Amino acid sequence: MNKYILGGVGLLIVVFIIIFMKTDKPLAVETPAKQVVAGQTVTYTNEGFVPEILTVKAGTMVTFINQNDSPMWVASAKHPDHKLYPEFDPKTAVPKGGSYSFTFTKVGTHPYHNHVLLGKFGKIVVE
Repeated sequence: MNKYILGGVGLLIVVFIIIFMKTDKPLAVETPAKQVVAGQTVTYTNEGFVPEILTVKAGTMVTFINQNDSPMWVASAKHPDHKLYPEFDPKTAVPKGGSYSFTFTKVGTHPYHNHVLLGKFGKIVVE
């Protein structure tokens, strides 16, 4: 009977080794800390977003400051679903004098708009 138990345990070990060797994903992965580069600002004025196009490196935090007379709700294009970069959406309006910050990690061109006052657009280009 001991032979059968040892044989079963040995077979399980071999099966686990085969499964582990065929797995594309490592069992443990060290994730480097996200590097955040601060200092980029977009100002929302009565004329629109300034600058209208801002180019940043991946990992840069951009702060949107509302200096418009009406609320600002920065949301990724396209309206109304905001699906091009859904994480880039505070899901609420920012009053005059307030701000919203977001760290851009996805490389590409990310158009956005003011969800409260349509017709005001901008782009963040992430390299």
